[in-house]
Amino acid sequence: MIQSNLKEIGIEATIESMDLATYLSATTEGDYEAAIGGYSSSDLLSYVVGVYHSDSIDASNKTRLNNPEVDALIDQAKVTLDDAERVKIFEELSALLNELCTQAPLWQAVTLRAYDAKLGGVEVSDSGTLYFEKCFWEE
Repeated sequence: MIQSNLKEIGIEATIESMDLATYLSATTEGDYEAAIGGYSSSDLLSYVVGVYHSDSIDASNKTRLNNPEVDALIDQAKVTLDDAERVKIFEELSALLNELCTQAPLWQAVTLRAYDAKLGGVEVSDSGTLYFEKCFWEE
């Protein structure tokens, strides 16, 4: 589908499917022109460290972004304890990352959880993790 859509706008592309080890090796080394992949994390800070911080080059920073302003905002968010201040930092970081546009997200997974109304202690994280150890049956 992607190859067909690109062809419609005049871009000839060869799509190569790789085993995971080959994919990780090629993308870690930056040996590609474009890649479709995924990265998930349980919170925004862990995500931006893994995907955008220069310390993650040769690891999960597949675009090899090395931007001192991005790094500074991420480092600032790491040590900011006040939630409202951290949100401001993330908003500034998001605006900068949108401007740089090193990646184009194609989709975002949505996790839905359904449970009996008598199940108490239900807590679902932002990443969709359900903490069963905190659940109990209401009386």
